[in-house]
Amino acid sequence: MEAQHERISIIRFSIPIILENLLATSISQVFNALVGGISYSSLTAIAQCNMVGTILAAISNILVLGAQILCARMEGAGDVPGASRVVEQSLFLMVTVSTAVAAILFIGAIPVLRLLMPNAAPELLSDAKIYFRIIMTSMPFMLIYNLLQGTIRNTGDSRTPMIVNVAVYAVMLIATVVFVRVLKIGVAGAGLAMLLCRMVGAGFDYLMILRNRKYHIVPRNILKPRPDVFRRICTLGLPASMESVFVQLGYLLGNTLVIGLGAYQAAVYNVANSLYGLSAVPQGIFSTISLTVVGQLIGAKDYKAAKKTGWKLWMAAEGLSIVLALIVLFLRYRLTPLYAADPEVQLGAAQVTLFSLMLGIPGASLNSLDPQLRVGGDVKYVMIVTMIAVWAIRLPLTLLFCYHWSMGAAGVFLANMISLCFRMILNMIRFIKGKYLYMQV
Repeated sequence: MEAQHERISIIRFSIPIILENLLATSISQVFNALVGGISYSSLTAIAQCNMVGTILAAISNILVLGAQILCARMEGAGDVPGASRVVEQSLFLMVTVSTAVAAILFIGAIPVLRLLMPNAAPELLSDAKIYFRIIMTSMPFMLIYNLLQGTIRNTGDSRTPMIVNVAVYAVMLIATVVFVRVLKIGVAGAGLAMLLCRMVGAGFDYLMILRNRKYHIVPRNILKPRPDVFRRICTLGLPASMESVFVQLGYLLGNTLVIGLGAYQAAVYNVANSLYGLSAVPQGIFSTISLTVVGQLIGAKDYKAAKKTGWKLWMAAEGLSIVLALIVLFLRYRLTPLYAADPEVQLGAAQVTLFSLMLGIPGASLNSLDPQLRVGGDVKYVMIVTMIAVWAIRLPLTLLFCYHWSMGAAGVFLANMISLCFRMILNMIRFIKGKYLYMQV
């Protein structure tokens, strides 16, 4: 009876997360279509500026993941005051640090953009400056939004973040239509749409965290620094953040290597990678579920249930990913025209799709097991394994397969698969040993 109740609880927690991820994937495609009518220089400016946002979001994982891990463990242990202090102090740090960094980047927009785009034409640099400064203005709101979404889910409430996300996506789409298609203010419209939706998301999440019964947030306590809580958050979050930053930099360098293969191979890679993204939707879902559910069980010191639930989540992630990969593989010749108009690119992408879909097996394993190791406190181990896999395996093999063996886009996916398999094997061994269950955080 207890096991059945546990399954029902996990399913109830999972359904909003699944719907939220599916909605996010759909909205992303619609947003890209809406801004598709902007000039070429504007689209390039948006892509380059968003890269800075991605790296800043990775750095912010010091607070986001540190707070999520601590809150999940404390919620499981019933330590409501402790979890509340973590939320308050992480909010204080996020507001102050993100505002300061965003202000510096806003003022130094031109030097930063010249570094990112050293040979940019004046028109491209002008568009990039406008979008970059708007995005930097929105950055504190986005990072606060990311932080609060995770801390709300840690209480077992996945429904509220989903509702907030629906509101955010609705504002983003309406604002994009108004600014880009109706008022036709180009790249500034795309930036203003992002600013508006991020402000709405951060505001709604803040109101929801104040009303959340699992936390006792006192607004005036947010302004009272507590070094002991800072230290615990950063001790857990710093390795995860370093891991995320180095992975993003590694993927950025990997994408540069892909571009060096030529326009055709780069297009083939991007289309095949988009198809892989369709089959990889369960990975983000199970990453969120694993961190929260297993973290609460570890916090409650129910180690047997934590390990058993972890295995079930791993099997579910693998099974669903394999099913979706097979569906995409079967439909690949019908799906590639959605991402490319060139028949040669469509054919090439369909031919290498098998290589891209092979990433799903280790990818699903990592996205279900890594969060469990992190929430147990084994963050340094995950960081070291990931950095070795990306920088010592993936990038050298990409050079070997693509530039020496002339394997093209298929070589990029093969190199990535080998590095992911390396991570999967080592992290599976670590998971089986179970030391992460008993670490102090």
